[in-house]
Amino acid sequence: MTIIFNNDERVTKILGTKRIDEKADYRVSNYSFEYKDNGRCFIKHTLTGQIVELTEAETELFLNAKNGCCISGEKLSASNGMDLVSHHILVPQNSDELQKYQTVMLILQNMARTGKGLKKYTILPTTACNARCVYCYEEGMAYRTMRAETAEKTLDFINSTRRDGPIKLVWFGGEPLAAHAVISRICEGLNNRSVPFSSEIVTNATIFTPELVQEAVTEWHVKKAQVSVDGLPQDYEDRKKYVDPETHNYAALIRALHLMLDAGIDVTLRCNYDRDNFPGLKQFAESIQTEFGQTDLLHLYFAMLFQERDLKECVGLHQDMSRLRYSLEENGLEITAPSKKPFHLKVNHCMADDFGESIVIDPDGTLYHCEHLPGQKPCGTIFDDPDKIKYYTRWPEPDEKCKSCCFLPECTPFYKQCCPDYTEYCFELKKIDTEYSIKRAIKEL
Repeated sequence: MTIIFNNDERVTKILGTKRIDEKADYRVSNYSFEYKDNGRCFIKHTLTGQIVELTEAETELFLNAKNGCCISGEKLSASNGMDLVSHHILVPQNSDELQKYQTVMLILQNMARTGKGLKKYTILPTTACNARCVYCYEEGMAYRTMRAETAEKTLDFINSTRRDGPIKLVWFGGEPLAAHAVISRICEGLNNRSVPFSSEIVTNATIFTPELVQEAVTEWHVKKAQVSVDGLPQDYEDRKKYVDPETHNYAALIRALHLMLDAGIDVTLRCNYDRDNFPGLKQFAESIQTEFGQTDLLHLYFAMLFQERDLKECVGLHQDMSRLRYSLEENGLEITAPSKKPFHLKVNHCMADDFGESIVIDPDGTLYHCEHLPGQKPCGTIFDDPDKIKYYTRWPEPDEKCKSCCFLPECTPFYKQCCPDYTEYCFELKKIDTEYSIKRAIKEL
């Protein structure tokens, strides 16, 4: 067995050292994902995060266990199958892997807690926007901007609910820069109260001016920005449909990106795509590299539109994107930088499953668990007694279909039950992503 990518040592310590029990029968772990490439067999364990390549003998044992449902411990021992057991690829037939997964997550969640109180506030200063994106999931939402008294109450709410130490603000919308005065007011109040904080912003960036970028860095303490893009200039402007296209357009986007990068802001471009703009994405990625060169501050990733993910054709489109990403990287264009850090199993995958560590505040001061939920399923307001806010206190029981899914450790139990991003094709999409991650790990050897 050859280790391609190391495991999360925290997880393996919790699972413990496994040895072959010759009296037991063994089956393939629910979390063992198999990938074959030119006759080679690779396994990614989605709970430990480890990726390994099996020897021919180990491959035969693995396939026997897979196709025959189980293999005896006696045969495993006689055939030098110890590594398959010690690396949790094969487990005793009666092993309760769901319980093991839940135990691992509970322990890691408790280890991750660093104090009482909120540490992240996603604030919508407005639901108004200077664009009319054809795919906007907020379409039809009434335009509201936070009033001065609500901004003051937001300051009080943050001060009374935050944990000790630095906190993070995320500015969301609408287009948050359309209400930059609200951002300035809240940040000024936190600075005056000596509250340590940093900011991130999700924006189309076209409202940024040199002066506003400077204020964002010095007063709002913006460290990171996510900027939505839609590919080549014509695709971008056709989809954004700016209210004032003479002022806000692709050229304004490029100018703003240069301003942010020059100011030291770490910028991630989220390129939204569907089958219509997909053909131009290769040229778009190449144009971004030509425009900005190599910089550690600029990142690009592709995100399929939510509406597209509801269609059966999304699986084929996602596979095409996987091929495109690999092709771009083969030609020296790095899309999303591979992690240089050892694998760590994520104990929270979204805002909803971090149990009282983050909250969303809309322009009226209503609170939500997720930035995609404003307008539905509120959990309180900034005017309430903080002790009465309805935080999730534990993960829900996974959906029956999810309990045996090999990707459960990489997902949130909220996903199928109440996540607004859920798609019926989640397994197929995750399978494509996992195969891509294995190919990438092999390439990095």
